[in-house]
Amino acid sequence: MPRRRYVVSLFLATLSLLLACANPAQAQAVKDLPRPTDYVSDYAHVLSPALTQQLDVLCGEIDHQAHAQIAVVTIHTTGDEPINEYAVELEDAWKVGPKGSDRGLILLLAVDDHKRWIETGYGLEGILPDGKVGQIGRAMVPYLDRSDYNGAVSMAVNQMAGIIAHDAGVTLQAPSRRMRGQQQQVHLSLGELLVLGAVAILLFWIASRLGLLPFLFGMLLGNALGGGGGGGGRDDDDDGGGGSGFGGFGGGSTGGGGAGGDW
Repeated sequence: MPRRRYVVSLFLATLSLLLACANPAQAQAVKDLPRPTDYVSDYAHVLSPALTQQLDVLCGEIDHQAHAQIAVVTIHTTGDEPINEYAVELEDAWKVGPKGSDRGLILLLAVDDHKRWIETGYGLEGILPDGKVGQIGRAMVPYLDRSDYNGAVSMAVNQMAGIIAHDAGVTLQAPSRRMRGQQQQVHLSLGELLVLGAVAILLFWIASRLGLLPFLFGMLLGNALGGGGGGGGRDDDDDGGGGSGFGGFGGGSTGGGGAGGDW
């Protein structure tokens, strides 16, 4: 619903600012992460709501039509744990990929560490070998160097989804169709406008007191450019007709295949 999404986006900006003022260097242990509620788990709050929704729809197509699962995870830091070991631990906990076929992969970013990793399940290693995911990961670096997390993640997920879909012989929706329903006009009541105004005043007051106005303006500008005009709910057929959205990860496993690095 567009109206609710606008309100939520502003509150998420406030939350992100407060989290940035806390202690982002504290490690986020796998056991302490909330259980995933969709294919994209943006715990570092670096992806726009519009891109998150678009990728959730794309990953839903891959899940229900190509019978493979993609998990996108952003965190602040792994602490002292190597990111490849963190990714294996995450796969062991979440079991991304259908049980039996192990056709799952995890795209993991530790943004404060400036580290990335793509973990592949047994069933995808044939079409996404270490060399290929390493190439895709390296193509993310120019985006990551300028903190364009939306661009980096979108490019990587779309490339891997395309390879999986081609191998499975399925056709994915055009991006414009996935965005359907996200361009609806927003009508806010007087009460909602007052609430948004109060939140905005509080947000800017906190930012000015802490010297974080550039951070805030960058975040809001990024959401505005990536938000596509307001968001919206999914249509019933947004997952391509092959299922009903995210139903949880399916019990896959990995042998530690994958590739990654720094930026």
